Amino acid sequence: RVDFTKIVEEQKSLREDFNKLREDFNKMLLEISELKKGYGRLERRIESTFNAMISGLTDLSKYAGLTLEDFTRKILENYLKGMGVLPSDRSLRSETIDSEQIDIFCEDPAIVGEVTAYAESTKEAEKLLKKASVVRQKLGKEPKKYLLVMTTNKQVYKDIQKISEENEIELIVGRVV
Repeated sequence: RVDFTKIVEEQKSLREDFNKLREDFNKMLLEISELKKGYGRLERRIESTFNAMISGLTDLSKYAGLTLEDFTRKILENYLKGMGVLPSDRSLRSETIDSEQIDIFCEDPAIVGEVTAYAESTKEAEKLLKKASVVRQKLGKEPKKYLLVMTTNKQVYKDIQKISEENEIELIVGRVV
């Protein structure tokens, strides 16, 4: 009878410990959920800030005497170096491969990109995919793909965004009208 009472007390103590652990676990789940939401907001703010910066700097390029492609290539190059994607001793350039004019190119690491002032359809994303295929065939490896669009409308943006997600394209849009 004494052993049974001890077992019941031990079981009761274990249940209390379990309930306390469950409460702590639920609090941690709530914190994780809040962190995920905060991260999502931060990611959207960073993307929005970067896109606004690209848009503003593109407008500025008109006064600097550079072409849109040259200016955008230089901004992307500095961004990729800052992110550690492009080594400091490498640069982005334009290149013609198999009669395909590639706006943004680097051989190692393999990078291909397309720049356009205005996208009125998904044509720019499709052009980028074709150019990426040419680069893949030449280098024998999958290039990182970048599509830089200065301005587009909401529907085209959604369509290009879908293609970008499906094909691992880094999409950078300055302004959606």
